[in-house]
Amino acid sequence: MWFKKKETPQSDETKREKKQKRFYYSLVFLAVLFTIFLGSALFENEKRKEPTSLQSKKVTLPSQDPESSAENIRIAQLEITNELMEDRLSSFEKNLRELKEENTLLEASNQKLADTSQTLQRHILTLEQQKSERSTKQQKQGILEEKKPELRTWGDNKAHEERNVLFEIPAGTIVKCVLVSAADCSVAVKKPSGPNMLLLRPLANGKLPRNVRVPLKGSVIIGNAVGDIASERVYIRGERMTLVQKNGDFIETEISSFVSGEDGKEGMRGVVVDRSGAIITRAAFAAFFQGVGQGIQATLNNQTIEKLSKVGDSSVILDVDTYRNSGFQGANTALDKLADNFIEQSKQIQPCIQIQAGRVVDVIFTKAVRIGEQDLKKKLDHERHMRG
Repeated sequence: MWFKKKETPQSDETKREKKQKRFYYSLVFLAVLFTIFLGSALFENEKRKEPTSLQSKKVTLPSQDPESSAENIRIAQLEITNELMEDRLSSFEKNLRELKEENTLLEASNQKLADTSQTLQRHILTLEQQKSERSTKQQKQGILEEKKPELRTWGDNKAHEERNVLFEIPAGTIVKCVLVSAADCSVAVKKPSGPNMLLLRPLANGKLPRNVRVPLKGSVIIGNAVGDIASERVYIRGERMTLVQKNGDFIETEISSFVSGEDGKEGMRGVVVDRSGAIITRAAFAAFFQGVGQGIQATLNNQTIEKLSKVGDSSVILDVDTYRNSGFQGANTALDKLADNFIEQSKQIQPCIQIQAGRVVDVIFTKAVRIGEQDLKKKLDHERHMRG
């Protein structure tokens, strides 16, 4: 905008009237000066021409007495003066008409400028109004975001305001969910670097006693799963929940919950899969053949000692036994290494508990949480620290 500061319409009109008055006064002053200058010039012109006309009139006048000739001269002078005044009056009227036309043009331009300024002022007011509306809308949106979405958890509006339980998932809420993703949870001596991640989807709203419902349908829950070989079960803990509203908005919340299987116990029973049996069998066979080779080698060593005690010349016997003992020693070493390799492989190939997708389970919340809360873990850690 080329307006530096906002002025009121009254001040604009006052300034405009002052400018117009100054302009009119200047025009009148110029017209008076122009008339005086033109009149003086014409008067001097007529003065120069006057003797000739008078002489001509004197020549053409008939012979009369001195009084009549003086009267005629005076009449001629008056006629000349009258003509001069008529010429001045006509020129003045012409100048006045020109000034009026210029004044009309100036008024039209002033009117255009006034209309333009009014249009600009209206445009400025409209922009300021739009800006204020946008700021108000942004402030309202910020307030709504701070207040979080209006999710009803209780049936009576008065109870919401009195008990202050809006947007809250109470502890003990049970939600029927379906397992969307499957998992293979390893269970062995060496644990994996982290638990397996699972995705669950609620099939209905959360349930509480006295027919209270928590609106959790239309959300997804992310949890982690850890297997236990002793009970052959997979234990799942809910970590985060994302709730999607009808208008497309979504809210992410930290939760604390566990999963109960179809049998009502904590965790889900799975299928134990162990692929290390074949490798352990190979390691056992390698160790067995290593032991057999060691036994044969010991027997051959004893026989060689007996032969040396009975025969004097032992060069041939020693050569044959040396090669034979070397072969058995190498075979024993190779079988030992092979058995160790199979054992290491069996340690790497750990057994796991498999759970399939599509199973219906119950997710039970263990801590009360408000929808949109992001620091539940910090609160729980603080509580544990205070207890410890």
